[in-house]
Amino acid sequence: EFNHAVQASDDWGIYDTAVFYEMSASFAEAFAYPESVSQGLQDDWVPYLDHFQAWPESSVFGSAWSKNGEDTDYANWYAYGASLYLHYLHQRYFPSDLSFIARVWLANRNHPDEDRPDYIDALRSVLLSDRGITFEETITGFMQWRWFLGKYDDGAHFARGADWDYPVAHAVIDPRAMPITIGVSSMMFGANYFRLENLTDSAISLAIDLISDESDITWDISTAEGSQVVSSFTVSEQSSTILIVTVMPTEQVYS
Repeated sequence: EFNHAVQASDDWGIYDTAVFYEMSASFAEAFAYPESVSQGLQDDWVPYLDHFQAWPESSVFGSAWSKNGEDTDYANWYAYGASLYLHYLHQRYFPSDLSFIARVWLANRNHPDEDRPDYIDALRSVLLSDRGITFEETITGFMQWRWFLGKYDDGAHFARGADWDYPVAHAVIDPRAMPITIGVSSMMFGANYFRLENLTDSAISLAIDLISDESDITWDISTAEGSQVVSSFTVSEQSSTILIVTVMPTEQVYS
Protein backbone atom coordinates (compact mmCIF):
# COMPACT_ATOMS: atom_id res chain seq x y z
CA GLU A 1 0.00 0.00 0.00
CA PHE A 2 2.92 2.33 0.65
CA ASN A 3 4.12 1.64 -2.88
CA HIS A 4 0.68 2.60 -4.20
CA ALA A 5 1.13 5.96 -2.48
CA VAL A 6 4.50 6.33 -4.19
CA GLN A 7 2.88 5.51 -7.52
CA ALA A 8 0.27 8.19 -6.91
CA SER A 9 3.04 10.77 -6.54
CA ASP A 10 4.01 10.04 -10.16
CA ASP A 11 0.81 9.19 -11.95
CA TRP A 12 -2.58 8.00 -10.74
CA GLY A 13 -4.27 8.05 -14.11
CA ILE A 14 -7.76 6.76 -14.61
CA TYR A 15 -6.70 5.43 -18.01
CA ASP A 16 -4.04 3.06 -16.67
CA THR A 17 -5.05 -0.51 -15.96
CA ALA A 18 -5.05 -1.61 -12.33
CA VAL A 19 -2.77 -4.51 -13.28
CA PHE A 20 0.28 -2.28 -13.61
CA TYR A 21 -0.33 -0.74 -10.17
CA GLU A 22 -0.62 -4.15 -8.54
CA MET A 23 2.17 -5.92 -10.39
CA SER A 24 4.73 -3.19 -9.64
CA ALA A 25 3.64 -2.84 -5.99
CA SER A 26 3.93 -6.60 -5.51
CA PHE A 27 7.34 -6.51 -7.18
CA ALA A 28 8.54 -3.82 -4.75
CA GLU A 29 7.14 -5.70 -1.75
CA ALA A 30 9.16 -8.82 -2.57
CA PHE A 31 12.40 -6.90 -2.01
CA ALA A 32 11.28 -4.73 0.88
CA TYR A 33 10.33 -7.76 3.00
CA PRO A 34 12.88 -10.54 2.32
CA GLU A 35 12.17 -11.97 5.79
CA SER A 36 9.06 -13.60 4.33
CA VAL A 37 11.47 -15.92 2.54
CA SER A 38 13.88 -16.43 5.44
CA GLN A 39 11.00 -17.48 7.68
CA GLY A 40 10.01 -20.20 5.27
CA LEU A 41 7.05 -18.31 3.83
CA GLN A 42 6.39 -17.60 0.18
CA ASP A 43 6.46 -14.04 -1.05
CA ASP A 44 3.01 -12.52 -0.88
CA TRP A 45 2.66 -12.55 -4.67
CA VAL A 46 4.00 -16.05 -5.40
CA PRO A 47 0.79 -18.07 -4.74
CA TYR A 48 -0.98 -15.91 -7.32
CA LEU A 49 1.30 -17.25 -10.04
CA ASP A 50 -1.24 -20.07 -10.08
CA HIS A 51 -3.83 -17.76 -11.63
CA PHE A 52 -1.40 -15.88 -13.86
CA GLN A 53 0.10 -19.03 -15.35
CA ALA A 54 -3.33 -20.61 -15.84
CA TRP A 55 -4.36 -17.86 -18.29
CA PRO A 56 -1.36 -17.29 -20.62
CA GLU A 57 -3.68 -16.26 -23.43
CA SER A 58 -4.68 -13.23 -21.35
CA SER A 59 -2.63 -10.07 -21.66
CA VAL A 60 0.30 -9.70 -19.28
CA PHE A 61 -1.12 -6.23 -18.59
CA GLY A 62 -4.83 -6.98 -18.46
CA SER A 63 -7.41 -8.93 -16.51
CA ALA A 64 -7.63 -12.63 -17.21
CA TRP A 65 -10.31 -13.99 -19.48
CA SER A 66 -13.03 -16.01 -17.84
CA LYS A 67 -12.43 -19.74 -17.86
CA ASN A 68 -15.12 -22.23 -16.88
CA GLY A 69 -17.27 -19.41 -15.55
CA GLU A 70 -14.72 -18.31 -12.96
CA ASP A 71 -14.61 -14.70 -11.80
CA THR A 72 -11.56 -12.99 -13.30
CA ASP A 73 -11.64 -9.75 -11.32
CA TYR A 74 -9.72 -9.44 -8.04
CA ALA A 75 -11.12 -12.79 -6.98
CA ASN A 76 -8.40 -14.60 -8.95
CA TRP A 77 -5.49 -12.22 -8.22
CA TYR A 78 -4.16 -12.40 -11.79
CA ALA A 79 -2.63 -8.92 -11.49
CA TYR A 80 -0.37 -9.95 -8.62
CA GLY A 81 1.03 -12.96 -10.43
CA ALA A 82 1.70 -10.68 -13.40
CA SER A 83 4.60 -9.19 -11.44
CA LEU A 84 6.54 -12.18 -12.79
CA TYR A 85 7.18 -9.99 -15.85
CA LEU A 86 8.94 -7.39 -13.70
CA HIS A 87 11.01 -10.11 -12.02
CA TYR A 88 12.01 -11.18 -15.53
CA LEU A 89 13.12 -7.63 -16.39
CA HIS A 90 15.03 -7.39 -13.11
CA GLN A 91 16.86 -10.71 -13.46
CA ARG A 92 17.65 -10.44 -17.15
CA TYR A 93 18.24 -6.74 -17.73
CA PHE A 94 18.50 -4.93 -14.38
CA PRO A 95 20.13 -7.41 -11.95
CA SER A 96 21.80 -4.67 -9.88
CA ASP A 97 19.32 -1.87 -10.46
CA LEU A 98 15.94 -2.23 -8.77
CA SER A 99 15.25 1.45 -9.34
CA PHE A 100 14.39 0.77 -12.98
CA ILE A 101 10.74 0.44 -11.95
CA ALA A 102 10.87 3.88 -10.32
CA ARG A 103 12.13 5.33 -13.62
CA VAL A 104 9.24 3.65 -15.41
CA TRP A 105 6.76 5.34 -13.10
CA LEU A 106 8.50 8.68 -13.55
CA ALA A 107 8.27 8.29 -17.33
CA ASN A 108 4.57 7.49 -16.91
CA ARG A 109 3.75 11.00 -15.70
CA ASN A 110 1.24 13.03 -17.69
CA HIS A 111 -1.21 15.85 -17.15
CA PRO A 112 -4.46 14.99 -15.31
CA ASP A 113 -6.55 15.36 -18.47
CA GLU A 114 -4.22 13.29 -20.67
CA ASP A 115 -3.73 9.53 -21.04
CA ARG A 116 -0.30 9.53 -22.71
CA PRO A 117 2.38 8.65 -21.96
CA ASP A 118 0.99 5.54 -20.31
CA TYR A 119 2.81 2.67 -18.62
CA ILE A 120 3.53 0.86 -21.89
CA ASP A 121 5.01 4.07 -23.32
CA ALA A 122 7.07 4.36 -20.13
CA LEU A 123 8.32 0.78 -20.27
CA ARG A 124 9.25 1.23 -23.91
CA SER A 125 11.16 4.43 -23.15
CA VAL A 126 13.15 3.10 -20.17
CA LEU A 127 14.00 -0.25 -21.79
CA LEU A 128 15.25 1.44 -24.95
CA SER A 129 17.21 4.23 -23.27
CA ASP A 130 18.70 2.14 -20.46
CA ARG A 131 19.33 -1.21 -22.16
CA GLY A 132 18.89 -0.63 -25.88
CA ILE A 133 16.10 -3.19 -26.22
CA THR A 134 12.55 -2.85 -27.43
CA PHE A 135 9.52 -3.45 -25.27
CA GLU A 136 8.34 -6.08 -27.74
CA GLU A 137 11.62 -8.00 -27.40
CA THR A 138 11.02 -8.29 -23.66
CA ILE A 139 7.52 -9.65 -24.23
CA THR A 140 8.86 -12.41 -26.48
CA GLY A 141 11.66 -13.18 -24.02
CA PHE A 142 9.32 -13.21 -21.05
CA MET A 143 6.93 -15.63 -22.74
CA GLN A 144 9.89 -17.97 -23.20
CA TRP A 145 11.12 -17.59 -19.60
CA ARG A 146 7.73 -18.19 -18.01
CA TRP A 147 7.77 -21.74 -19.37
CA PHE A 148 10.68 -22.66 -17.08
CA LEU A 149 8.90 -22.81 -13.73
CA GLY A 150 8.47 -25.77 -11.40
CA LYS A 151 9.27 -29.13 -12.99
CA TYR A 152 10.32 -27.40 -16.21
CA ASP A 153 13.00 -25.27 -14.53
CA ASP A 154 16.37 -25.70 -16.25
CA GLY A 155 18.54 -23.59 -13.96
CA ALA A 156 19.17 -21.02 -16.69
CA HIS A 157 16.19 -18.73 -16.26
CA PHE A 158 14.45 -17.54 -13.06
CA ALA A 159 16.75 -17.92 -10.05
CA ARG A 160 13.89 -19.44 -8.03
CA GLY A 161 12.15 -21.10 -10.95
CA ALA A 162 12.29 -24.51 -9.32
CA ASP A 163 10.58 -23.14 -6.18
CA TRP A 164 7.83 -21.41 -8.16
CA ASP A 165 5.96 -24.58 -9.04
CA TYR A 166 3.35 -23.08 -11.34
CA PRO A 167 3.87 -24.36 -14.90
CA VAL A 168 2.14 -22.38 -17.61
CA ALA A 169 -1.00 -23.92 -19.10
CA HIS A 170 -0.37 -25.59 -22.43
CA ALA A 171 -1.74 -28.10 -24.92
CA VAL A 172 0.10 -31.34 -25.70
CA ILE A 173 0.28 -32.33 -29.36
CA ASP A 174 1.48 -35.54 -31.01
CA PRO A 175 3.30 -34.41 -34.20
CA ARG A 176 2.60 -37.81 -35.76
CA ALA A 177 -1.04 -36.71 -36.03
CA MET A 178 -0.22 -33.96 -38.51
CA PRO A 179 -1.72 -32.29 -40.41
CA ILE A 180 -3.80 -30.69 -37.71
CA THR A 181 -5.70 -27.41 -37.53
CA ILE A 182 -5.72 -25.50 -34.23
CA GLY A 183 -7.65 -22.34 -33.49
CA VAL A 184 -5.76 -19.85 -31.32
CA SER A 185 -7.14 -16.76 -29.64
CA SER A 186 -5.29 -14.41 -27.31
CA MET A 187 -5.39 -10.88 -26.00
CA MET A 188 -2.67 -8.45 -27.04
CA PHE A 189 0.54 -9.52 -25.24
CA GLY A 190 -0.99 -12.91 -24.47
CA ALA A 191 0.23 -16.28 -25.73
CA ASN A 192 -0.74 -19.86 -26.49
CA TYR A 193 1.63 -22.67 -25.53
CA PHE A 194 1.96 -26.01 -27.32
CA ARG A 195 4.14 -28.94 -26.26
CA LEU A 196 4.92 -31.14 -29.26
CA GLU A 197 6.08 -34.54 -27.99
CA ASN A 198 7.96 -36.84 -30.33
CA LEU A 199 8.11 -40.27 -28.73
CA THR A 200 9.53 -41.95 -31.83
CA ASP A 201 13.16 -42.77 -32.62
CA SER A 202 13.28 -40.43 -35.61
CA ALA A 203 13.21 -36.65 -35.93
CA ILE A 204 9.97 -35.17 -37.28
CA SER A 205 10.00 -32.07 -39.48
CA LEU A 206 6.94 -29.85 -39.43
CA ALA A 207 5.68 -26.73 -41.19
CA ILE A 208 3.40 -24.03 -39.85
CA ASP A 209 0.83 -22.17 -41.92
CA LEU A 210 -0.71 -19.40 -39.80
CA ILE A 211 -3.88 -17.76 -41.08
CA SER A 212 -5.16 -14.58 -39.40
CA ASP A 213 -7.90 -12.12 -40.31
CA GLU A 214 -6.65 -9.39 -37.93
CA SER A 215 -4.77 -6.58 -39.63
CA ASP A 216 -3.61 -4.78 -36.48
CA ILE A 217 -1.82 -7.71 -34.85
CA THR A 218 1.05 -10.01 -35.69
CA TRP A 219 1.63 -13.51 -34.37
CA ASP A 220 5.13 -14.02 -32.97
CA ILE A 221 6.08 -17.73 -32.99
CA SER A 222 9.09 -19.00 -31.07
CA THR A 223 10.31 -21.98 -29.11
CA ALA A 224 10.81 -21.81 -25.36
CA GLU A 225 14.54 -22.21 -25.96
CA GLY A 226 14.61 -18.93 -27.84
CA SER A 227 14.46 -19.82 -31.54
CA GLN A 228 12.20 -17.83 -33.83
CA VAL A 229 9.95 -20.01 -35.96
CA VAL A 230 9.21 -18.63 -39.42
CA SER A 231 7.59 -21.56 -41.19
CA SER A 232 9.25 -24.87 -40.32
CA PHE A 233 11.01 -26.61 -37.44
CA THR A 234 12.10 -30.06 -36.29
CA VAL A 235 11.23 -32.06 -33.20
CA SER A 236 14.15 -34.36 -32.38
CA GLU A 237 13.63 -38.01 -31.59
CA GLN A 238 12.50 -38.85 -28.04
CA SER A 239 12.14 -35.17 -27.16
CA SER A 240 9.66 -32.33 -27.07
CA THR A 241 9.54 -28.80 -28.45
CA ILE A 242 7.59 -25.97 -26.85
CA LEU A 243 5.97 -23.62 -29.35
CA ILE A 244 4.84 -20.21 -28.09
CA VAL A 245 2.44 -18.13 -30.18
CA THR A 246 2.29 -14.55 -28.88
CA VAL A 247 0.01 -11.73 -30.03
CA MET A 248 1.91 -8.51 -30.75
CA PRO A 249 0.81 -5.15 -32.18
CA THR A 250 1.76 -4.18 -35.71
CA GLU A 251 2.43 -0.58 -34.63
CA GLN A 252 4.74 0.42 -31.77
CA VAL A 253 2.42 3.27 -30.83
CA TYR A 254 0.07 0.68 -29.37
CA SER A 255 -1.16 1.71 -25.93
